[in-house]
Amino acid sequence: MSVFASRIIRKRLVSNTRWIGVSILAVGLILVGFANVLQEREKEEKADGENFRQLMIGNLLIFAQCIFSATQDITEEIFLQETDMPATLLLGMEGLFGFIFGVPLYFCFASSFGESPSDTWAVLSSSPLKAGSAVVCLLLLVLITGIFNIIATEVTSSMSRNVWKNFRTILVWVFGLLIFYVGENDDRFGEE
Repeated sequence: MSVFASRIIRKRLVSNTRWIGVSILAVGLILVGFANVLQEREKEEKADGENFRQLMIGNLLIFAQCIFSATQDITEEIFLQETDMPATLLLGMEGLFGFIFGVPLYFCFASSFGESPSDTWAVLSSSPLKAGSAVVCLLLLVLITGIFNIIATEVTSSMSRNVWKNFRTILVWVFGLLIFYVGENDDRFGEE
């Protein structure tokens, strides 16, 4: 999506090599997605098909997230490269925006997705030290990665940033494999 956004919105010329890479990746993702959908459909031909519907909705939500993410990234790039706005100011504004809209959305819709805000508050208040340290660590993690992401967009482009962000998936997968095969756990954490 970021390649399309760069081509359509920023009018960048995209090399044939990049278009070939994007095409191969897109076809691969679509084939894997449909394989999972078909596999789930075969399992539930005699059942009610609820998992199949959830899988289809999940795939559509992931596709929508890709569109929104690419739009956000290209908007960040425009703000950073066409104005004198500091990268950390833009990051702070995005965080404030997310907080202002995210908290009311959580309280309005959390119960619809099976999470009770009162239960969440009870868990957090049962151990304030653990909850506080988890919140501080999460905020630091988001802040540090956000700063690196936004500065990468400022220096290069949203398209390059998204290529680099995809290495996170590889990193998580490698750690999952290592935890499974190297770890000495009975629960077999990780990925086989």
